[in-house]
Amino acid sequence: MSYTLPVVVHVISPVGTAIGQANNLSDAEIEKGLDLLNQAFANQGAFNAPNGQDIGIQFCLAKRDPNGNATTGITRHGNNVVNESMCSPGTDVNKDIELKK
Repeated sequence: MSYTLPVVVHVISPVGTAIGQANNLSDAEIEKGLDLLNQAFANQGAFNAPNGQDIGIQFCLAKRDPNGNATTGITRHGNNVVNESMCSPGTDVNKDIELKK
C-alpha cells in the first residue's frame, strides 16, 4: 500500500527578500526538496541503499487549505528576526522564541 501525504511548506525570510534570493527559496527549489525527500523515502536515486526499502510514503504540496480553498502548498512569511546568520549551526534561543510568537 502506498500513501501520499499533502504538506504545506512555510518559508520564513527577512521582510522584502525576493523569492529565490537568500533563504527565500523559489517554488522550484521547494519542489526539488520534496523530490529529494520522496527519493529518500522510496530508497531511490542518491538515497538508494542496499539494505534500504521503499516504505510507501510520498509527499506532495497541498492543493487545498483546511477550509477547502485552493492553495499552492507554499506559504511565505516575512520576519526580520530571520537572517542568514540563523542558518549557521546552533540556535539563538532569543531569536527562536521571537520567531515563534
